[in-house]
Amino acid sequence: MPATAPLRWKNTAANVARNRTAAIVAAGACALLVLELVLGSKIRLFFGDFRAFYCAGSAIVHSANPYAAASLYPCERADMPFGLYRALPGIAVPAPFPAYALLAFVPFGALPYLAACGAWLLLLIATSIASVVALAKLTGMPRSGALAALACGFGVLVIPYGELATVAVCALLGVALSLRRQAWNAAALWGVVLAIVPHVGVPALVGVFIWQREMRARLSIVAAVLIACDIAAGGVQSALQYFTLVLPAHALSEVGSTSQYGLTWMLHALGAPDAIAIKFGEVSFACMFAAGLITAGVLVRRTHDAAYAALVPAAFVVLGGSFMHYTEIMLALPAAALLLGHARGALRAVFAAALLLVALPWAWALSQPFLVAAFAAFGAVIASRACGLRSQTALRAALGCALIGVAIVAAGSHFGTGLAHGVPAHVDGSLAQASWAQYVRGQRSSAGPVWWIAKAPTWIGLALLTLGGVYLAAQKDFVAPVAIEQTPVGA
Repeated sequence: MPATAPLRWKNTAANVARNRTAAIVAAGACALLVLELVLGSKIRLFFGDFRAFYCAGSAIVHSANPYAAASLYPCERADMPFGLYRALPGIAVPAPFPAYALLAFVPFGALPYLAACGAWLLLLIATSIASVVALAKLTGMPRSGALAALACGFGVLVIPYGELATVAVCALLGVALSLRRQAWNAAALWGVVLAIVPHVGVPALVGVFIWQREMRARLSIVAAVLIACDIAAGGVQSALQYFTLVLPAHALSEVGSTSQYGLTWMLHALGAPDAIAIKFGEVSFACMFAAGLITAGVLVRRTHDAAYAALVPAAFVVLGGSFMHYTEIMLALPAAALLLGHARGALRAVFAAALLLVALPWAWALSQPFLVAAFAAFGAVIASRACGLRSQTALRAALGCALIGVAIVAAGSHFGTGLAHGVPAHVDGSLAQASWAQYVRGQRSSAGPVWWIAKAPTWIGLALLTLGGVYLAAQKDFVAPVAIEQTPVGA
């Protein structure tokens, strides 16, 4: 037998094991998604957010105001089969995006709603798959690890509600990979898509504009095109209305929402007046924006990896702020995964913990206790495949995830949801945010201890990510490995 036969056999066995692991993780992710889609349809929340996006796109098609309750409510209230979301009586769900972003939903708004739902579902699944492939390529981790890192957020929240995070994560990774390959035009095109989620996408694009000279002219063109689209969608008055009326109204309507993770929610929960809570949230956003830009510049210079110019600002701004959902927080995952690959020693453990804590939507265990088992299983895969930890350590990570989940469920059982029935925020009655504010204050607002406990793991993960990123950038002897795409030809 040739001397190379044992080695070839070992390689084949390793490939079979990797493929088996990937198949098991993929099957688990699909099972979780199907289960969440079924549960969402049973409680008639299936594609709840997409319903608002669709109706806003339809309003633009019919030359109506996409922010007005009168434009959205009749569209959202129409009954639909398959458990698709239908607006509650008198409650219009807002579509709080600039007009250029809502233009992306015009093609969907021109379709019958069921056809639009099918097309949107296919787009979300396609961008989920593309995100997994791109994250694996960006970081060098196995695709099974990348899938595990994204599966819970995408499967539990994003796809069942029809949200934008799969598209945004895919676009952010597209920008990062294009920058690394010096494909400047492709990076600019991905930037157009990323700008659909402006409060995270714009910081990423500003980082690219500042730290990548070749992108400045291209991003200037992108900005001009987006401004032109914004004006074309509803005119100058509508574009100004978004910043002067819609954004402040939406921030006010969601101040106490249990789905908020920003500093504004924390201050509101501690008893601060709404105006002060929002203002401090905006200040914290500006501070984290600046910190992200500075850290990104240092990392780009030291690693010679332009991907950090986009990834780090996006990761930093989701800690704090006045308006931040978990779906926006998912855009911090690529930075955590890439920093993990550049860290050594104890700092590597910091980024591994950050990736693990941010990747799992812990608060949703309050309404779905069975997710504790899913978090433990996916936590083990993240630890072993995404973080490269040994099997014994990965099992400890799984146990830790299970204990965190059990603690959250126990807190919910002990404290209850603590939902408040406060005075509705005062919002312009013509906007969809007016009825939405009443609904949030009456049904989805809480300052109870259970929400602090449920959100704490995510906050800790983001804090570890940002502090670890700053510390890594500050190390004078930090020398990063060269990315595969950056290896000189012939090396």
